[in-house]
Amino acid sequence: MDGPGPGPGEAQAGLPVPVSPLVRRVLAPNPSALTGRGTNTYLVGARPPCTVIDPGPADERHLGALLSAAPEVGAILVTHTHGDHSPGAAGLAAATGAPVCGFGPMLRPSVERHDDTFRADRLLADGDAVEGADHRLVALHTPGHASNHLCFLLEDGGERLLFAGDHVMQGSTVVIAPLDGDMTEYLDQLERIRSLGIDRILPGHGAPIDDPAVHLRDLLAHRAARAARVLAALVDAGPLGATCDELVEVAYADVPATLHPVAAYSAWAILRASSEATSDCPDALDGAWRSNRSAEARPGQA
Repeated sequence: MDGPGPGPGEAQAGLPVPVSPLVRRVLAPNPSALTGRGTNTYLVGARPPCTVIDPGPADERHLGALLSAAPEVGAILVTHTHGDHSPGAAGLAAATGAPVCGFGPMLRPSVERHDDTFRADRLLADGDAVEGADHRLVALHTPGHASNHLCFLLEDGGERLLFAGDHVMQGSTVVIAPLDGDMTEYLDQLERIRSLGIDRILPGHGAPIDDPAVHLRDLLAHRAARAARVLAALVDAGPLGATCDELVEVAYADVPATLHPVAAYSAWAILRASSEATSDCPDALDGAWRSNRSAEARPGQA
């Protein structure tokens, strides 16, 4: 759960970087522990008008960089409405007249900072397509990180590219924060993406992922190992149980302490998804959890 780190060919904020014959990436100037060097905005299409994916935060510098790189925009696509991905859509739409396309509002309450002003001109469901001058993008509803999360599949330009938003990141695991975030949905959608035969993944944070099959295999294994550690720590806590904060001290000991408050959300999501854990307050982050297993039958640790 380290923050997204720089990779080979990492972009510099504001400068469009080609990542395929049809795609350029523009890094937003919003670095942080959770966004890494910033949010990736993608410009799709070699011929105008282009399609913009994830216009990022409402930042005048980023808006200027996008307008300079793509003065003609045919559509603005949003993977989800967390505050580092969608707020820039309104300004870009006002400047270009392009319609904003997305899934719509979140389906459940969110504890993460999100864009509650987001409005889509076109609502996209799973399987819907957005056509450009020389490209076609298919929306895939991929809840887990956010209930309104979409990935976009591009099959033009000689390879199958997946614009993954925050469903898959380079250099980091994704935070799953209930109630809007759901670990079972997230893992199901990872398996779905794994079955699609993607050539490359273009994440919302970090560099392109050039070997999706290996990356997704390792990501699923990491998630399983982390869940085993959380559930083992819960067994060790004994009959009185433990809170998510207490479990994180043990199960995420390899993660910097500064990220433990964030890791607590993913631990919460693991517990909510497991039949091995019980709580009187499963919808509260600070609720206590108890194991349904005895110490003799504890889950294995990785």
